[in-house]
Amino acid sequence: MNKKKILVVVTLVLLFLLVMFTVIQKNPIDLGDDSRGIIPISNAKYLDSSKDFVLNVFDYVKEQDDNWSEKIYDSEYVQVTFEQELDNSKDITVYARGNGSIEVYEHNKDEIIATFPEIVEEGLYKIYLTEFNGTQDTYDLKVVGEYLEFDYIVDPTVLSINFSSSTPKSGDMFVMDTHLPINVSFNGDNVTIYLYNSSSVLINSSNSTVSPYFFNFTDLSAGVYYFNATTANTTTSNSTETRNILVSANGIGNGVNSNVKISDGLAGFYPFELGGTNYFGSSITTIGDLDGDGVQDLAVGARNDANNASESSEGAVYILFMNVNGSVSSNVKITDGMAGFSPSGLGNTDHFGSSITNIGDLDGDGVQDLAVGASDDENSDSAEGAVYILFMNVNGSVASNVKITDGMAGFNPSGLDASDMFGTSIANIGDLDGDGVKDLAVGAYQDSTDETNEGAVYILFMNVNGSVSSNVKITDGMAGFYPIGLAGYDRFGTSIANIGDLDGDGVQDLAVGAYNDENSDSGEGAVYILFMDVNGSVSSNVKISDGLAGFYPDGLDASDWFGYSVANIGDLDGDGVQDLVVSAKSDENLESAEGAFYILFMNSNGSVDSNVKISDGLAGFNPDGLSSSERSGDAIANIGDLDGDGVQDLAFSSMTDENLVSSEGAIYVLFMGPFSDTIAPSISFAATSTSTGNYSQTSITTNITATDDNLDTVTVYLYNSTGIVNTTTTNDSISLTYSNLPDGTYFTNATANDTSDNNASTETRTIILDTILPYFTGIPTNVTIEYVIESLDADFNATDTVRLGTYFIDDTANFTINNSGSLTNNTLLALGTYTVNVSVNDSSGNVNSSIYGVTVQDTTNPTWGNNKTNLTTVTTSGSNVYFNLTFDDASPANYTFGWYNGTDWTNDSVASYTDGEEIEVTKTVNLARGTYNWTWYFNDTEGNSNQSNIWSITLIDTVSPYFTGIPTNASLSYGDSLNVEFNATDETEFGTYSIDDTTNFTINGSGTLINSTSLNASTNYTINVSINDSSGNMNNTIYGVVIGSDTDTTAPTFTNIANQSVEYGFALAHDINATDAIGVSCFSVNDTTNFQINCSGYLENNTALSVGLYDLNITVNDTSGNNNSVLMWVNITPDITAPTFTVIANQSIEYESALTYDIDATDINGISCFSVNDTTNFQINCSGYLENNTVLSVGLYDLNITVNDTSGNNNSALMWVNITDTTVPIFTVIANQSIEYGSALTYDIDATDASGISCFSVNDTTSFQINCSGYLENNTALSIGLYDINITVNDTTGTNNSALMWVNVSDTTNPTIN
Repeated sequence: MNKKKILVVVTLVLLFLLVMFTVIQKNPIDLGDDSRGIIPISNAKYLDSSKDFVLNVFDYVKEQDDNWSEKIYDSEYVQVTFEQELDNSKDITVYARGNGSIEVYEHNKDEIIATFPEIVEEGLYKIYLTEFNGTQDTYDLKVVGEYLEFDYIVDPTVLSINFSSSTPKSGDMFVMDTHLPINVSFNGDNVTIYLYNSSSVLINSSNSTVSPYFFNFTDLSAGVYYFNATTANTTTSNSTETRNILVSANGIGNGVNSNVKISDGLAGFYPFELGGTNYFGSSITTIGDLDGDGVQDLAVGARNDANNASESSEGAVYILFMNVNGSVSSNVKITDGMAGFSPSGLGNTDHFGSSITNIGDLDGDGVQDLAVGASDDENSDSAEGAVYILFMNVNGSVASNVKITDGMAGFNPSGLDASDMFGTSIANIGDLDGDGVKDLAVGAYQDSTDETNEGAVYILFMNVNGSVSSNVKITDGMAGFYPIGLAGYDRFGTSIANIGDLDGDGVQDLAVGAYNDENSDSGEGAVYILFMDVNGSVSSNVKISDGLAGFYPDGLDASDWFGYSVANIGDLDGDGVQDLVVSAKSDENLESAEGAFYILFMNSNGSVDSNVKISDGLAGFNPDGLSSSERSGDAIANIGDLDGDGVQDLAFSSMTDENLVSSEGAIYVLFMGPFSDTIAPSISFAATSTSTGNYSQTSITTNITATDDNLDTVTVYLYNSTGIVNTTTTNDSISLTYSNLPDGTYFTNATANDTSDNNASTETRTIILDTILPYFTGIPTNVTIEYVIESLDADFNATDTVRLGTYFIDDTANFTINNSGSLTNNTLLALGTYTVNVSVNDSSGNVNSSIYGVTVQDTTNPTWGNNKTNLTTVTTSGSNVYFNLTFDDASPANYTFGWYNGTDWTNDSVASYTDGEEIEVTKTVNLARGTYNWTWYFNDTEGNSNQSNIWSITLIDTVSPYFTGIPTNASLSYGDSLNVEFNATDETEFGTYSIDDTTNFTINGSGTLINSTSLNASTNYTINVSINDSSGNMNNTIYGVVIGSDTDTTAPTFTNIANQSVEYGFALAHDINATDAIGVSCFSVNDTTNFQINCSGYLENNTALSVGLYDLNITVNDTSGNNNSVLMWVNITPDITAPTFTVIANQSIEYESALTYDIDATDINGISCFSVNDTTNFQINCSGYLENNTVLSVGLYDLNITVNDTSGNNNSALMWVNITDTTVPIFTVIANQSIEYGSALTYDIDATDASGISCFSVNDTTSFQINCSGYLENNTALSIGLYDINITVNDTTGTNNSALMWVNVSDTTNPTIN
């Protein structure tokens, strides 16, 4: 079939689908059939912009009948109520026309929960409620734009269509001439299965109305095929994802058969203006057979292309029309202003071409379209990023484009910010939500939602016009994604690949790279497998990194950047599971940062079954010109079976490849296939295997680890000096334990062979089994050593039948034993008994032990030395002296100091000392002369004690006492007495005073000198006053006394007189004193009306004194008639003393009794009256008589009683009156009752109580009841007999009384005859 015919067929198919879509839109929907989950509305209201009711439009929009509603204008609403509540698994569909969009709000809420796409022509439009949390039956639909009209509003649940698990998955491989079985389940009216060839040409289809539907496509030739299925009903339709399979003429591809390098001037590639640092190969995707020549074509990004030097790093994409040999037939460059591409806002450093993916025929024109990332696009913020949808022409030019970025083309992301680099990676993820349009996953690898540069992926639910219907952001903790170990700067979203339905749940799954992940090493990298849900969230995830999820790579190290690019390569090994290829672009294989990629043979649970590393010189890859720092693996893509050998081929890039100029870039086409196996298996003993050596056991463990992609056999050998003991052969790693082996020497090794006859062997291990213990030939007896003085030195001897090993002990903190068996202490041993377990082993680890005892004792008395003191014979009394002594003992304890102070011995308090410590004691000397003795007592902790010498010193006093105060000579009048004070002291101990004239004078021990007789007038006396001390030392002084003539003219002198203040009502009592040489005669007072004073000076009032000031003149006379007078006053102050209660106490009385209580008080000036605070209930008269003036209720009354005196002073006291009711209520009506059987008891019981009746009760509540008024009745039919009951009555204070009565039920009625 030529190209024109193909175009005609494609056109007819598109016309058919368009007609079918129009028919589906125009045909009314049968609301009566709810088998497909349609939820119709039950009401619809037209509301104005204030949400005020305008019109009920339910009849217009309840069904699709071309009966249109009014025009609903901008900011007006349609309020719809569904017959059931909708949650976030539901959608809302409208059939509408006009010009505008619709914002969906929860009823009477202000938060938008969904937004419809722009409505520009009549048709069905749908949104999902995926962002809605909760359930609701009523929603407010707000018109945004010019106006809209509605014909129909409904929630049509998405039709379900799924391939069964037996249906081949994308990338599966089949042998040529076999059938292709497809099994699909659906809930629509019908299903159609479509089969396309590698050029996306429909080659077969089949349909059915029965679910599930099974169909076989047969007679398929080698090549790539695509298939999908669609179901529909009268409302909507849904499709499966499109799967690709490989029909192969040969076998499995696990290596590189050959490769082709494509760069400027190589392999037929002659690009327009490709220059240095253009980074050709930034991204790669297959774009299908764009030109219809039967060969898959490629699109390659050059993210730093300068667009003919007009913009730095603006970026470009090259369309490569390929030949089957991997060379380029021709190319088209797409950049700003070239090949029909006229983007909105593409500028300097936007890096258009950072990522690229084939999104299928999005607009239905029969040509594959592209999505291209511009990761550094500056839309709202610097490096926010963007994606361009390129609607392609068959010649590689662009028909039109749509820019997707924050706030454009329906894309309103959550938290897209500056430097997030949205568009870093991009992948076609199939029709995830089942709306018939391919959806996208876009990486923003520097997203910092949770941590800086942690990264994110956005799921874009697409419309056919290239705009975004809705989006879901996936990052740490969002949309169900809870990864292990994802952290800041991991850059999750570096790369993305659609890996098909890996887990068989009917939903496409994703692989996402995080190249800077720090798993085992910094920058080692990781890939996350995301098991997806249809709403764009993640149901679970698996992290693949070095040592995780079965991935054990060869040579993956720090900064290798595993996960920088990732691609689905189909089922490369034919096990029914999609496989992956992942780059590690900084891998150091032969040279630094040369780069590598890993083929991951996957399991359906997301783990890795095995892997193959492909790099320069590995797995058949021998590239031309790949060198250091070229970082091969910037991008990687599955390009189908380019050479037609039945094996998927790959393309990968090295965008810093230096072909003609620095970092011009290149891509490599890898033709995949089997490669020759020349690598021997890897085989080794596992760590748990018995190593070479001697062992005290009867078993040998041999655990062998063997690996090889084509491992055939593993053989393990055990033999001794006489020959083979055991041989075991298996086809995998093996663990063996040989038991019950006799003592002896054994040898073991193992050999591994692969299917290519490569082999390898382990080393041979020599193992000696020896189970006989060594034994002691000499064990010393237990020993006792003296603490500190002696050390341990004991010798042990042992031997062994094979070879003696070493001695060792359990107590290594205190002891050491050498290889000769000499046991010594390695530290000073504390007192006590030590038990040492002395062990000896042999070369096989057999051990024998003996217990050895060491006792450390202390029997040595403590010693002393270095006696020192500053006490001498001439030390003066009152001096402080010190005594020093040094103690020595290994077990120091306590000491005490003994001291004889001239009269008795005293011992100081016990104190502790340390070995070698010099102790100092200070004492005060208190003897002028005499003998001092001292000694020291001391002991240790082990009961050993000692005493120092007893030392003695006698003190001598030679210093005389001395006067410190001598009065001046006295001149006395005749009749006067002498009274003077001498003061003296002594350095040691003062003695006594003495005088020579003991006839006329006396001196006491305190130095007071007085005359002992009347001294003669006009006479001079000379007195020698002497002092001595306790040692007999003396001193003296001469004192003179002159007596005048015998005439007395000296008035007496007052010695005690003072003004007086007395409170009103109290008596004055004041003693006045005076002195005179001859003698006092008598006292007198001037105011004899109010006061009197006797000759002894006792002054008092002789009448009641009024408040005020009284001035008095007191006169004293001596026996010679001389007198003296002094003025004083007596102040009578007002009465300020409150009265005092003498009788007051708390009172308790019975309810309804009267209170009668006498309170009393006293006051020096008389009581005026009493009062009480509670005058409502009580009264008290001025005599203190307290009584109640009303009937008091039961309870406690707190009273404050106040008493006043005649001066206005008052006092208060608290008391309480407690009114109690201890009198039980009295029954007034109660009597036994007799009733006829079958009759009702009705009886009123009554009682009385001073405080009132509260209620009645009866003990037998089964048969009777009584209310609070005393009405007694039976509450059940009473049997014949006597009922004894106890009736209790309670008063309002809780006091109760009981009375017994009986109810006699008898039958006295004669029977009747009918």
